[in-house]
Amino acid sequence: MAKTGYNINNYINVNELVTDFIGYYISNSFQDLINNGIVKEYTVYNLNGNIFNRNNIYELVDYFNNIVINVNNTLCLDSGSRRIDIVFSGYYDMYENNCIVNKQNFTQSMTICHLNDHWFIKNSIIIFI
Repeated sequence: MAKTGYNINNYINVNELVTDFIGYYISNSFQDLINNGIVKEYTVYNLNGNIFNRNNIYELVDYFNNIVINVNNTLCLDSGSRRIDIVFSGYYDMYENNCIVNKQNFTQSMTICHLNDHWFIKNSIIIFI
């Protein structure tokens, strides 16, 4: 007999949710993402080959503090009853003293998960191009 249960992805517009999620992600500070439960203590980031997890995730607060993320393309894939895989690309504007000092192209993937009426990042990979 097939397993049945509540599949949130059957009740939402996945593309709309991803658009809203990415919009929220890029318009809030990394500290806000932690404070609001988007980034959890067990979220894992791979930033261009460097792993950030519960032991050092807060190092990303400083890293992203002076960056504005600009997204050009987004793709997503419903990946089960409570997961969505997302890939997006664009560029970072890196600021110093309120001036852009560098632009860096990137591609980022993330898996977001649904728990207790809340979406959070399970893991994310960022590659600089």
